[in-house]
Amino acid sequence: MKISRLLFFLVSILLITGCASPIKVGDFTSSTRIDYPPKNEAITRGLGERLVAKGTRTVGPAIEVTETTQFNKKDGESSVMTCAATVSPVSVFKRGTYQTGTVDADCFGPVNFQLTLSNGTTNWNCPGQMKVGDICHDTKNEYFLAFLASTAPLEQDQDHIQPRSNGAFLYPSLMPATEHKFAAKYKKVSVGDFE
Repeated sequence: MKISRLLFFLVSILLITGCASPIKVGDFTSSTRIDYPPKNEAITRGLGERLVAKGTRTVGPAIEVTETTQFNKKDGESSVMTCAATVSPVSVFKRGTYQTGTVDADCFGPVNFQLTLSNGTTNWNCPGQMKVGDICHDTKNEYFLAFLASTAPLEQDQDHIQPRSNGAFLYPSLMPATEHKFAAKYKKVSVGDFE
């Protein structure tokens, strides 16, 4: 009985440490509460001017995936044994640093990716499963996808990933508009237009 418990404990530790990610997570962003105009203040603006902005503005280093991008595949490669990790367009903040003995990189995420063949279809080996990972940018100016203890290089579509030194995203608050009085007489209002 003691041997089976010890064996179970050792296998559990092996599984946990074997699947650990080398990404050291941190907070590299700053947030500001946006509340324009203040409550109970009536404003009048011209067409195309900002009328209202409510929510939280978060800024920090970020990357933008501008088009669907495949990691782990070379351009034109179509092997049924090698799956592509396909990332859809997304903007994400820096989440941590990836450090091993030979690699030092900034990581951005998390991002969802799908395991497919290079043409986007699936088979028994690449069944289209959704997974979560981070896009990392190393000191050699190369990108790779990191997930658990594995990595997948970006060997094509490097121009689909654009670094943003100070990315900004607005997360709108869910306050009902009835709490605020606005002198709004225009049909189109744009919320969260930050320069």
